[in-house]
Amino acid sequence: MEQTLELSLNKLNRLLRKNDKPDLTAILELLEAKVQAGVSVNMGRGLAPFSKGLTLEGPLKGRLKLQLSGGKTVSAQTFLESEGLNVTLGPKLTLKNLKTNLQLEKTYNLVFGPQKIVSRETAKALSRRVLAPEITSRPDLGFNNSLSQRLVEDLRGRLSRNPTLSFDAAWLASGPFPMEINNAQLQMRLNPSLPSVDYFQMDIMGGTLLGELGIYERRDLYFFHMDGAFSGLDVETRHTETRHALSLQGRGSEGLPNQRQKAEDTRISGRVSLEIPISPNTRTVMNNTDAVFRLTHIGPRTLERLLYAMDPHENNESIVKQRALLRKGTPRWIEVAIRHGNLSLTGEVTVGGSSIRLPPIKRLNVTALPIQKRIQNLADAMVPLVKGLKILSADTLRVDQGGGIDFTEASR
Repeated sequence: MEQTLELSLNKLNRLLRKNDKPDLTAILELLEAKVQAGVSVNMGRGLAPFSKGLTLEGPLKGRLKLQLSGGKTVSAQTFLESEGLNVTLGPKLTLKNLKTNLQLEKTYNLVFGPQKIVSRETAKALSRRVLAPEITSRPDLGFNNSLSQRLVEDLRGRLSRNPTLSFDAAWLASGPFPMEINNAQLQMRLNPSLPSVDYFQMDIMGGTLLGELGIYERRDLYFFHMDGAFSGLDVETRHTETRHALSLQGRGSEGLPNQRQKAEDTRISGRVSLEIPISPNTRTVMNNTDAVFRLTHIGPRTLERLLYAMDPHENNESIVKQRALLRKGTPRWIEVAIRHGNLSLTGEVTVGGSSIRLPPIKRLNVTALPIQKRIQNLADAMVPLVKGLKILSADTLRVDQGGGIDFTEASR
């Protein structure tokens, strides 16, 4: 292991002249400091006793730079590089050949004293309003083949440089749906302060998933957005991976579908465009979710099972008619849209060589679907994430007289 540490302090005389013992407010307001640290290590199993179940094997380099300009700004720069790291976290997580080339930078302006209360109308400066207008809902993609091809080529072009993160294989045995991911790579940055993945691609569920994703802020809400395409995802593969993960944990896999059952088409392909609020309030999540799934391939039995899950008691006449048609034909395309808390489903099936439109499902209330418990569980986990996003998106570090710190935006 090789490590370095450099510390530089200036204007200490300002602190020494104070009659009282310097507190955090005085240090941030008067001192100028710079801290640079670096480490280069070839990890091995010998470090396992110190990592509490986490095993790291392979080379790892990291650098951190912190700089304080007294009374003005505080900034941080970090760099993490690995040329092939194997990671194991008990039976829950395994990563093979993890490569990272991560560089992040963040600067906060320093402000001292209590926050001034301003009206929401005058909160934003005119120049900021003009140059950075409020983000509106992301437009529909159209989902035609030529546009899909252009999207794929554009995304692959963005990955001409080394990816920020990549790995050969990952096994995730925790969570409701254990899974295996292979040949993953992504290009990440902060845009401007929130995480944005310009490109990602991975082999998952027997198929491939690629696209772009990120987080942005609008009207005091954080949103997760994703535009992508998927091909050959196999629903049956998920059950196989779940069975494998359960066996690793010494648990039974009764009740899971048997792969030896009669072969059927369980693969799906298509496009997805979605934005979902990151909020602990389930009503906020449901009413502000905007998603479109355009399926260009889906097996009739797979779609019929999906429709049955939506309406197990057969109360919706359109769903009943759709299921009846699917028993006679094969889907050509299916589009599922979720907006303002309502779900719509349209599509076409081929029956006896003829294309027939499915009876459309219009404005099915999402709260009527059997997903309330899962959404609530996800929403409860959003509280610490929202706090972290607030810190990332802030541009100002406000310090009160007692040394308390709050992350805010200058426009608020």
